[in-house]
Parts: sequence; C-alpha cells; structure tokens
Amino acid sequence: MVSAALKYVPPGRYEEELRSVMLECFPDFWRPRFAAGNFAFPYDVKMFLFSLDGEKAGQGGFHPCAFAACGKVWETAGLCDVGILPFFRGKGYSRLLQKALCSRIRKRYNPLFIPLYTDKPGVYAGEGFTVYSSRPDGGFLPEISEEKVRIQGKRERLNASPLPLWVLRRKPLWKCTNEEMKKRRIHSLYCTGHTFPGKCVRSDAVWDELFRDGDSEWVLGEDRYFLFRKGKLLEAYTSVKSDKINLFTPRHGGQDENKVMVKLCRKEGANREERKLFGLLKKGEFVFPLTDVF
Repeated sequence: MVSAALKYVPPGRYEEELRSVMLECFPDFWRPRFAAGNFAFPYDVKMFLFSLDGEKAGQGGFHPCAFAACGKVWETAGLCDVGILPFFRGKGYSRLLQKALCSRIRKRYNPLFIPLYTDKPGVYAGEGFTVYSSRPDGGFLPEISEEKVRIQGKRERLNASPLPLWVLRRKPLWKCTNEEMKKRRIHSLYCTGHTFPGKCVRSDAVWDELFRDGDSEWVLGEDRYFLFRKGKLLEAYTSVKSDKINLFTPRHGGQDENKVMVKLCRKEGANREERKLFGLLKKGEFVFPLTDVF
C-alpha cells in the first residue's frame, strides 16, 4: 500500500523543496517568475509538498480568507495550486491530495464551505466540489461596470511601501507620506463601505498584495475609490450612503474560464445564520469575487 504524506513548506524554502514540482505542474506561471528570481506566490498561501512512499509527487495549498454574510464573518480557506507530477497522474492521487488539504482546512477553520477557482472543474468534482454561479444581478445588487457609474479622476499605481498596512494604520498622520495616506484612505473606504453577502474581509497581507500588484490601478477621490486591474473595473466603494456606487457589487468571479467551485462541509446549517448562508449559496446570492483580490 502506498504511503502518502503532506508536508508544510514555508515560503523561504520554496526554491529548495518545491521548485522542481512547481515547474512541472505549472510551468507557464513559475518559469518566468523563477527566471526573475521570484520564488514567492503573489498572494498569501499555505503551501504543502505531497509525497508518495517518500518520493515527491505533487503540491497543493490553501489561501486563508473570510467573507461577511448574514451578520457574521465566515472564515475558511480556498483550495489552490493543486498539481500532480506527470508520472503519478491518472491514478487517483489528485483526489487523495485534495482530501488531505480539505482535512487541514477543516481542522484549522471548521468552515461551512471551501471555495476554489479553476479552469479544470472536472478535476475537483469527485471530491464534492460543484461549479458555483452567482445570479447576474447578485440577487439584489448588480455587479459594477464602467457603463453604470461616473468615474472622475486619473488612474494611478501605488508604489510598494516598505511598511505593511498594519504598521501604516498605526503611524501618526503627520508622519505619513502622500502615498501612505492614499492607502489608508482606500482601506478606510472599503471597511466602511456598503456590505453584501460575500464581501471579503481582507487581511492586511491581502491589502499589501493589492497595493504591490503592478496590474492594480486606483482612482481615489475625497469620498470614493475605484480599483481597476488590467484595464477592467473590479470594485468601487464610497463613504456617501446616497452615492450610486452603493447600488452595485464588485465584479463576480467564475464568469470566465476560471470557474468558482464550492464544497459544502455540512449538509445543513446548525443555527439561523448558517441556514441563511446555505440558502444564499443555493440561490446564487452569495457574491464570490474575482480571484486574487481576497
């Protein structure tokens, strides 16, 4: 009988322990990054090496995340970067790896659901994941687009700050640079802006990733902001309750080849809030965002 093992690999050891697996499983993503000397993920992820009888066989990870809905914050983690080396494919080991990762997520977060984003949904169907489609109108609010709102201001990128957001938020205002003030303002507008089932409760680490991302462009006004990525409007938030922006949710995930899939960890809710959440998921009224923004 084959002995399977899952070993956590901290970011500082990716090059030593995961490089060969990463290059074989996801060459298009990792080859240019390794060539540039970048051995880190562009988002917060807990990464694991999957071994069979002591031999490297694949990799997989999960991305901690949290969503607001039904008056609560729901913690979970999204399955990500699951890959099996060519020699071991077609033998059921991908499902074994998925099961082991989901077990880790359940022990750590005790979630009601586990999401993932993939362009190969068939790979995950056997482990109980199903494709999730949110209603085009969000069930109550339509998703945002440039045609629906008036955008005034110039798009700009925010340079990476040596200080993480959790430090910036504690820094005296009079010591903050203009760019640091912009980041604090964007964060404040998001946290106080309108809510909806599925609004991401972003960690400071995720905010730092968004600010570092060279594809992120921001339009910041006195009481509103807009976030663009690769030229497309993703989200907008404001502190003015009467602003038209509040009529829209961010762009929904799963509408292109990268589908959202969800695995329910329980058959039914144990209390009123859990039952309401299950109802939203079943009706497509829970808004999962685009990937890499939560």
